Amino acid sequence: MEEGFANHINEEVKKASEIIESKISERESKRFRNMYLVVGFVSFIGIGVITQLVDFYATKAVDSKLSEARQELESAKIFSQLLALATKLDLSDSFTHTDRDTVITLLKLAQNNQQLSSEPAFISLLEKILDSLSSSNNSMHVSNIFTMYEDECLSTPGITITLVQHFGREYLASVDVTNELSKNTLENLNKNINALMSQGAEGLAYAFQVLSQFKMGNRKPDNNLISIIKSLEALETEKKERFFTVLYMMSDPTKMARSLTPELIRVSELTKGFLEAYGPQLNAVLANNS
Repeated sequence: MEEGFANHINEEVKKASEIIESKISERESKRFRNMYLVVGFVSFIGIGVITQLVDFYATKAVDSKLSEARQELESAKIFSQLLALATKLDLSDSFTHTDRDTVITLLKLAQNNQQLSSEPAFISLLEKILDSLSSSNNSMHVSNIFTMYEDECLSTPGITITLVQHFGREYLASVDVTNELSKNTLENLNKNINALMSQGAEGLAYAFQVLSQFKMGNRKPDNNLISIIKSLEALETEKKERFFTVLYMMSDPTKMARSLTPELIRVSELTKGFLEAYGPQLNAVLANNS
């Protein structure tokens, strides 16, 4: 770094470094309160010169503390870029291939940054990104992100709900359930169904479980499926209502989206077929509503 540049910003760098050192020494943990401090520093100085500043100041008295701060600065950079892209995806009806590829690249970087990927604020961003990609039918990207962050996804109810619906509709709309893609989709669906069951959202989970099993069995009579439906009688009234609401919505493609697609029509036809095939068993569940 040129001496003139260093002298020009030296005082501001000292101030920022003192703040970082103070926060690092007094913080209870490396949680996001420290991240927000760093984000403010990044915004004030500018992302483009962060690495130069840290390299320049690494020889100063707070060298050991700045080695930690440097990692936090990198975390802040990834987080701020993801936040901007997540907001763009959330507000746009469509987005570019570049945006999607950049999101994946940043998430891969974050995957190797335990400090960042374990933060609640990051998980909220992940949920927003998955919701946007799922609603725009970016199946490959959703699957890739789930593979990268499976544990985080399965432990976050908001994400699990999104993924059950995403993988569920994708599997139910598939033409060939024997190909590798459909098998992977079903595996991902079942993982999220199991997680959703433990999170108290059995109504939604059971709806996709019975429909996926109905499709997997080629719509033929299935005693195991009858047993699953029978077990629904023990559910709380609210969860039963959720179960039947999901089936009702999925039996009508106009309730699922504003525009019809072949995939939605296949899902609705499958759902109608299930309702007809297991009408008596489903009526018994309703009759036991309390």
